[in-house]
Amino acid sequence: TLTNVNGCDSTATLNLTINTVDINVTQSNVELTANASGATYQWLDCNNGFSTIIGQINQSFTAISNGSYAVEITINGCTDTSTCYIISTIGIFESIDNKLVIYPNPVFELFSISSVFPLKDATIRLINSNGQIIIEKVNQSGNYFNLNIKDKPVGIYFIEIINAENITRTKILKE
Repeated sequence: TLTNVNGCDSTATLNLTINTVDINVTQSNVELTANASGATYQWLDCNNGFSTIIGQINQSFTAISNGSYAVEITINGCTDTSTCYIISTIGIFESIDNKLVIYPNPVFELFSISSVFPLKDATIRLINSNGQIIIEKVNQSGNYFNLNIKDKPVGIYFIEIINAENITRTKILKE
């Protein structure tokens, strides 16, 4: 209730709608997934002043290096940023029963993956330092696999092996 300059009372009604953005994130090992769907996403590097991570605009983000990451989510004209999530297990070789070997490292053109136990319906990925999947072989079964990266640029890559029970990741250097 307000009083105007003539001393008359007036009633003003304000209908206020506060739009919120679901900024919750689910973390599974080194993969972060924004719970909000149907939005636009930009993943951020919290350790680098919340700088954008080039090309990381999907609902899920798989970290390729240890750090702290957040996502900026925009939906219905509203934008908000999640809290930062820490990834600290990159570069730690996770072997399945310590029976998996990747060699040689560094590699020039061809490297091998050898497993004492047979892999069944596994996915083998070569991921570059920008998080892009460069090579992906699905439904792989057996004990021995070769990957030729002769035509790939020099740099650090990550090998990811996914089967029904485990995810194994390790870093290799292409010279």
